[in-house]
Amino acid sequence: MIKDSRIDYIDGMKGLAALIVFFCHYSENTGHLYWSRDVLLNNPVTKILIDGCLAVFMFILLSGFSNALSMNRKPLDISLVRNTIVKRYLRLAVPIAPILIVVFLMRCFNVMYNDGFSEWYSHSYYNESTMNHLLPFRLIKAILASPFGDTTGVDLPTWMLRYILIGSYFVLMIHVVTYEMRTINKIIFSCFFMFICGYMLNPYYIPMIAGFILLLLHPSLQHSKYKILVSIGCLFGALAFYYIIPQIKFPMREVMTVILLFLCVLFNPFLQKILSAGFFKYLGRISFMIYLVHMPIIASLSCYLCMHLPIDNIKLLSLTIFILTTIVVILVAHCSTIWIEERMSKKVINKLLSKI
Repeated sequence: MIKDSRIDYIDGMKGLAALIVFFCHYSENTGHLYWSRDVLLNNPVTKILIDGCLAVFMFILLSGFSNALSMNRKPLDISLVRNTIVKRYLRLAVPIAPILIVVFLMRCFNVMYNDGFSEWYSHSYYNESTMNHLLPFRLIKAILASPFGDTTGVDLPTWMLRYILIGSYFVLMIHVVTYEMRTINKIIFSCFFMFICGYMLNPYYIPMIAGFILLLLHPSLQHSKYKILVSIGCLFGALAFYYIIPQIKFPMREVMTVILLFLCVLFNPFLQKILSAGFFKYLGRISFMIYLVHMPIIASLSCYLCMHLPIDNIKLLSLTIFILTTIVVILVAHCSTIWIEERMSKKVINKLLSKI
């Protein structure tokens, strides 16, 4: 059984997923530049690198696995339930608040450029008078509701967070209900609950509960004598689901692909070592902030560069904007992680939890 609640290769996978979400949104908003999204989607290599939906499913799956791992390391009591409920909310809401305030101010001062380059923001921001739309109470509401994916009035793309937050509560509920059950009964109950949530609520809850199930299966999976062969089989299975069987309806193709890719890593110490390396570990550390800051940067800096860079060669212009945007996203995510997520956020959360 895994003993540490923080696993380097899990963080590495989260970092890769965050980068893919960034690449996805960037490619969606650069259709008039040299590398159009249609061209990238027709290439089997670049297709998976800009598949934001697949990355979101992977991110949710990894969150489910990590949450279940954290719960399993502590005895079940009322403090675990209380701290999990409150801390999960605060760990999302507190770091998001400063980012929302910055985006709010950027909108007030009209530094989100509506030139067709950023369709996400052009639809949300410019159909009404900006200042009339940006009332302070909307900002407060957006901050409080952000962990549930609702940032109406600021419109930071945080919709994924509702599945991570509410999904973590589902995982907690399953953990409490099945705490004294045998492993096989836990798995059966979890599969049934996963089906109910996916069918009756939303398919994005499926990977969260699947992460919990994979943690339950992890000890028995590790006893396999043919880990590398199984890992290769999972990789080919994932590629088959993703490329060869596209007619499978959403979300089964994405769910099966991310589960098999995750199993491929779980069975392969070599891949774990690569994903635990410094670069991927670093990406995992700043992954949440990459997710939060990349869209405002695309909608401001990338748009500004597109309009004002004195480069006539469209290929060189596209490459320059992409490189500069990527560097700025990583730098801003790095600074935000240190100052907001790791310093300010932890102090605020610990202070609030101490009063509960």
